[in-house]
Amino acid sequence: LGGNYMKKKKLAILGLSVCLLSTAGIAQAGSYGFNENVGAFNGSATTDWKTDPTPGDLNVFVNMSNVGGDYTVDVRDNMKKTATGATSNTGWVQSVGDEEAFRWTGARTGAYQDRIQFSNDLTTPVMVNVYGIWENN
Repeated sequence: LGGNYMKKKKLAILGLSVCLLSTAGIAQAGSYGFNENVGAFNGSATTDWKTDPTPGDLNVFVNMSNVGGDYTVDVRDNMKKTATGATSNTGWVQSVGDEEAFRWTGARTGAYQDRIQFSNDLTTPVMVNVYGIWENN
C-alpha cells in the first residue's frame, strides 16, 4: 500500500510540475479597447501606455473597427523603454479606414511600454472618432 501511494504522489507532483512549466512560458497578451477623438487639421490622439508582457519582442496588433465619417487616419506605435524613458516610434500606417487590421513585429532589447497614436491629415476639417482593439503580446 505504501509503495503505490508514493508512486501516485510522485506522479501527481510530476504532472503538476509539467503543467506549471508549460504555462510559465506562455506570455499573457494584453488586449485593450480604444475610443479616441482625433483633432481636425493634422490633429493627434493616443491611447494610454501599456506594458509589453514580452520584453525583447515587438508584437503589436491593431484592429480598427471604425473611423468616423468617410475619413481615414494614420496610425503608429509609440514605444517607451522602461529603464530609461527613451521613446521611439514605428513608421506610420497611412490612410487607415473602417475594418482594417495590421501588426508591427520585430526585436528590441529590454522592457517597453507601448501606446497607439492616431493622426488626421492636414486637410481633415473635422474631429474624427476612431475605435477598435489593440493587442500587445
